[in-house]
Amino acid sequence: MAKLGEDIIGASGLAPFFQVANAGTVGIDAPAPRLGAAWRTWVRALSGFQKEALVRSAGTGLTWRLVSDEGPYLNGHDAAPCPLAFLSAGMAASVLEEILALARIRGVEIGKLRLIQDNFYTMQGSMQRRTMVGGAENVALTVEIDCSLSDAQLQDFLTDAVYAAPLSGLMRGRHESRFKLARNGAELPTAKVAELDGPIFPDPGDRFAAALPQPGNLPLVEPVGPTPKKPVAKGTAAGGSSLSDEQDRRLNIGAIATLRDDRLKDIQQMQYSPWGTSFRFLSSEDGRAPDAGTLISAGIGFCFMTQFGR
Repeated sequence: MAKLGEDIIGASGLAPFFQVANAGTVGIDAPAPRLGAAWRTWVRALSGFQKEALVRSAGTGLTWRLVSDEGPYLNGHDAAPCPLAFLSAGMAASVLEEILALARIRGVEIGKLRLIQDNFYTMQGSMQRRTMVGGAENVALTVEIDCSLSDAQLQDFLTDAVYAAPLSGLMRGRHESRFKLARNGAELPTAKVAELDGPIFPDPGDRFAAALPQPGNLPLVEPVGPTPKKPVAKGTAAGGSSLSDEQDRRLNIGAIATLRDDRLKDIQQMQYSPWGTSFRFLSSEDGRAPDAGTLISAGIGFCFMTQFGR
């Protein structure tokens, strides 16, 4: 099937992922933290399912430019990771960081550290008939670690670390999201969903184009190649399969996160279903690469944009 839209990411000549050197000029700032951490994310559509995001962290004060695309399953150009790849990579980076933070607090020496994570999502029904229901299943997480803790101590240690990860809190229980809606600059009532207090945030307009890259040579995100295939119940792989009106499928996005000797987190995203290209991410909380929250925030924004596109 024909690709949707132009491959703007591939043809632009602009580095797809970078730290923004002139965030003040661009005009993106971070919100005041309400619960200890906060990020502001601007996302815009480029072409087809290609999207661009600028993410500003209140914690690091840094702004990152990230892009997303979809693979053949949505007739995309496969020029960048899909939205759920960012969410899964950010989740793995967040859990890994909490393990390191807890180890510092409790004086636990850690050598090798590697996470193997599987995220599962379901889609059933028809978007056109408004019967579509999406779901998320429990995350499967394996931790490979070298340390001196006993089995029982390690179990408690890892449970505490995973529980402390911000995204774990987001996934526990039920949380009511809040929205603001505007069309052509005019505010509209949200009707069936909770409304966010406060004024509409000003439209960023074309300020995305003003973002300039901070010099650096780290490959922040890059394709690895086709994801190894594995059986997934109700999995999908065929071209355009995710565009069919009636959906009954299970998505499986994996992440393998390794702590490097230089303390960067090296994360390989696995696109098991819908099957596609695997991408490698670098993440860090010290400014050398996007922090975990930046990847998570971009992933959430990109996911909304894909559903608008569908």
